[in-house]
Amino acid sequence: MVNEGEAALIRAAYESGGELAAGAELCRLFPGITDAVKARQAARSIAAWQPLAPLVMRDEPPVR
Repeated sequence: MVNEGEAALIRAAYESGGELAAGAELCRLFPGITDAVKARQAARSIAAWQPLAPLVMRDEPPVR
C-alpha cells in the first residue's frame, strides 16, 4: 500500500528524472521490491494517480 506522501515522492522523481528515477525511488521506499522492470511499471502507475476528492458526508440517510 502506498500512502499519499510516498506517492508524492515517486511523482516528483518521475517528473524530475523520468521513469528510471521513479523506479529507483520506489525501490528506496520499498526495499522488498527487487525487480527493476516491475518497479518502473508500478512507478508509472503511481505517477499517473490523482488525489481522491474529499468524501462528502450526507446529513440524511440514503433512500431505499
